[in-house]
Amino acid sequence: MHAELLADDLGWPEGPGLMPSGDIVFVETYRGRISAWSVADGVREFAFLGGGPNAVVVTPEGGLVVAQNGGVVGPWRSDDPRPPSIQTVGTNGKVETVATAIDGITLRAPNDLVRRDDGRIYFTDSGGDFDPVGRKDPGFVFELNPDGSGRCLAELGAVYPNGITINDSGDVVWTESYTRAVRSVDANGTIATLGAVPERSIPDGLTVGDGGRLYVTGCGSAKVEILAAGGETVADLAVGTVPTNCTFDGADLIVTDAGHPGDTVDAKLIGKLWRVRDVRAAGGRNG
Repeated sequence: MHAELLADDLGWPEGPGLMPSGDIVFVETYRGRISAWSVADGVREFAFLGGGPNAVVVTPEGGLVVAQNGGVVGPWRSDDPRPPSIQTVGTNGKVETVATAIDGITLRAPNDLVRRDDGRIYFTDSGGDFDPVGRKDPGFVFELNPDGSGRCLAELGAVYPNGITINDSGDVVWTESYTRAVRSVDANGTIATLGAVPERSIPDGLTVGDGGRLYVTGCGSAKVEILAAGGETVADLAVGTVPTNCTFDGADLIVTDAGHPGDTVDAKLIGKLWRVRDVRAAGGRNG
C-alpha cells in the first residue's frame, strides 16, 4: 500500500468526508473553516465557521453537519471563538447552529460525529481540554434527531471520548483517548468495551472497513491501528505524523494528519491530507 500526499500546510485537519461531487471535505480547526480538496483545484475554503470546527459529515443532499468545539486545540485558543455546538452548512453555504445543549446538558467540546441513514447524528463531547494528567472533565456521547431533539446515550467519566462511528451491527462505537479503549452502546443502551489500541497509541478518529474492522487513528503512534470486529488489534498502517481521523473512498483510506501533537499556544499550519491506496483490497495488512 502506498500513502499519497494530497495536500499540506493545513491547520489541524480533522474529520474527512466525501461530497457527492467526489471532493474531499475536512475541517481545519486552526483556521476555523471547512476546506475542500479536489484533483482540479487542490485545497480551497468551503465554508468559514470561526471557533474550532473539529469534524464534519456529509448529508446525502450535499449539506454538512459539523462538531464545533468552540475554538480549542490543546493550549491553543481561537481569536474568534464560538459557542460549543453542532452546526450545519446548507448546500447554499449558510451556516446555522442547531444545538448548544442536548437533554439538558450544555455542550462543552463536541469532538466527532457520525450520521445514521435516517438522519440521526451521534457525536462525542470530550468535555473540555485534552489533559491526560489532570483528567478533570467528564465526557458524553449524544444523539441528535433531525427535528433538533436529542438525548444523552452515555454519560462517561473523564475518559476524553473522541472519534465515533457506527459498526456493522448498528451499534454506536467511540474511542477514549485517556483510556485507549474502544467502546460501544447498542439499541438497548448497553455499553460494552470492544478492545483497546496499543500502549504507544492515543486513539482519535475511526471508521469501519470490510468485515467490521475498525480503523483507528493513533495520534501517538503515527499509525492507523486496525482492530478486528471483536476488538483485537490485527495490524497497523504507518501514515503521517499525527493522524487524526480517516474515512474510506472506495478501496482507499483518506487520512487527516495534524502534523504535530497540538501542544502549542500557536497554530502550526503543518497538517497534511493523505490517500492510502488499496487498503480494502489488501485486507488492511501492514504497509
